[in-house]
Amino acid sequence: MFNIVLVEDEALIRKELVLTIPWDKVNCRIIGEAEDGIEGEKVIEALNPDIVVTDIRLPGQSGLDMLEKTKPDAAIIITGFNDFEPAQRAIRLGVFDYLLKPIEEDELLNTVHRLCTKLKDSRLVSLKWAFPESIPPGDPYIRDAMGIIEAHFCEDISIHSTAKQIGISESHLSHLLKQHSGYTFLEYLLYCRIRNAMQLLKNPGLLITDIYLQCGFSSGSYFSRMFKRFTGVTPREYRRGG
Repeated sequence: MFNIVLVEDEALIRKELVLTIPWDKVNCRIIGEAEDGIEGEKVIEALNPDIVVTDIRLPGQSGLDMLEKTKPDAAIIITGFNDFEPAQRAIRLGVFDYLLKPIEEDELLNTVHRLCTKLKDSRLVSLKWAFPESIPPGDPYIRDAMGIIEAHFCEDISIHSTAKQIGISESHLSHLLKQHSGYTFLEYLLYCRIRNAMQLLKNPGLLITDIYLQCGFSSGSYFSRMFKRFTGVTPREYRRGG
C-alpha cells in the first residue's frame, strides 16, 4: 500500500479529500495531513510518504517550496490557479501531475493510480538493475558460488556450506563476493529468493505461505519484510498490483 501526505489549507477541501475519496481503491491511504507549508514540511520529513498531494498557495511557504526542501518520491499538485510559471516550476521539480480545482473524484483516483503504477515499476526496475540477471564472468570461485546459490536458494544453504563445497574458507569467499560482485552472500541469496517469489506471486492459485516456503523462507513475517525491502511493496500488495 502506498502512503500519502495531504497538504491543503482549506479545511473543508482537506477533510473532503481525506474522508470521502476511496483511497483504498488505488491501494493507498492517507497517513498525514497539514494545513500550511511549514507544517507540511515537518509532516513529510517525519512520515516519509510515498506520495505528497499538495496545493501550491499555502500559508507559511508555498507547496512548491515545501516540495523542493523535502524532495518526496512523488507529488501531485492540486490548485485553483492555472498559472504558467508555477506549472513550469512544478515540472522542473518532477511533479507527476497538476490538477485544477474543483477536482473530480475519478480524475484524482486515476491520476493517483497512474502514479502508483509508475512508482511500482520504477522500484522493480531498480531491483532489476541492483543485481545481475546472470552470473558475471570473473573469478571461478565467484562463478561457482553464485551458481550454487542460483541452484539451491530454496534450500537451507549458508556461506559456510557453499565455501566448503567450492574448497575455500568463508572469509575468502566473503571477500571475493564483495570484491567481484559488490554483494554479500546473504544479499545475493535473498535476491534469488525474492526474484522467484515475484514469479510465483503471479499465480493466484498459490498461497503466500506456500510461496515463501518454496523460496527458502521459514518465517512469513521475515519474508514480507525482505520482500518489501527489495521491491517497495508487501507480497500481498505486489499480488494485487500495488
